[in-house]
Formats: sequence, structure tokens, C-alpha cells
Amino acid sequence: MGLLMGHWNTIASTLRRTLEVPDVYLPVLFEADDGITHGNEWAQGFMRGIRTRPESWRELIESDEHGGALLPIMMLAHEHDPDPHMRPKPIAPEKREELLQMMIAGLTQIYRYFEPHRLSRANAFMPLRRVGPKIGRNDPCPCGSGKKYKHCCAPTASALH
Repeated sequence: MGLLMGHWNTIASTLRRTLEVPDVYLPVLFEADDGITHGNEWAQGFMRGIRTRPESWRELIESDEHGGALLPIMMLAHEHDPDPHMRPKPIAPEKREELLQMMIAGLTQIYRYFEPHRLSRANAFMPLRRVGPKIGRNDPCPCGSGKKYKHCCAPTASALH
């Protein structure tokens, strides 16, 4: 698990850097014995990741403006699909190289697309902060009853006082 998290953090920091400077994330793609980098396994893994949380990806997939970034990944993922309706037309070697370059550029576009979502989710997990002074257990209750806070509103408090 430590190796996976370390790899994930490396990917995340590299992608985060693409927001600050013109940089590109280069995925690890294996070269076959014939010298061709197919990219199918990587793309299939990416699509498996999408299927773990499809509701998070639906907006991007359906987007006319941004959804194209997923197209090269989908083509490579389904190149050898058992369902002929899912398979793209055969990919020539020179087209494969172009498709891989489009996929790599698309990864940065996808990361940029989700940046506002990451920011809003990060803000959702921000701890609540008290705006006024802390009310001690033996202080007078802020409701104005004249009782000590611990005997008045403290037992049923649902908000920070």
C-alpha cells in the first residue's frame, strides 16, 4: 500500500505542477518486444479508475467542450474489445504515436478540468472555526438565561459557541 500511495503522490505532484508551469505529465507506458508502445494497458487501467466513480466523470464525458480529452484513452482502452461495436477502426503505427501524444496532452487537460472540483472538495473538509471567544463550562450561558453554560445549553449544543 505504501508503494501505491507513493506512486499516487508522485503522479499528483507532477500533475499539480502542470497548473503552475507549462509542464506535461508523462505516464509510464510499456514498449512491446516489437518496439511499439501500445498504451492499451495504461488506458484500460485509466478506464477502470473512471468506472470506480462514474458519477464524478459523467460531466466531463458528456461535455462537448472538454470531453474530447478522454477520446484517445477510450480508443486505446477499447482497441481489442471483444464487442466489435466498442472497437475503434484499426490504429496504424504512425496514428498510434499521434494518439499517444493526444492522450498525454489530454491528461493535463483532464487534470485542469477537475481543478475547481478538487478545490471545492478540499474546502468542504475544512475544519469549522469558532468566530467568537470560547465559552467555558462555568461561564454564563450566551442564551441569556442567567444559568451556567454547563447547566443550560451545553448538554444540547449542536453548534460551536
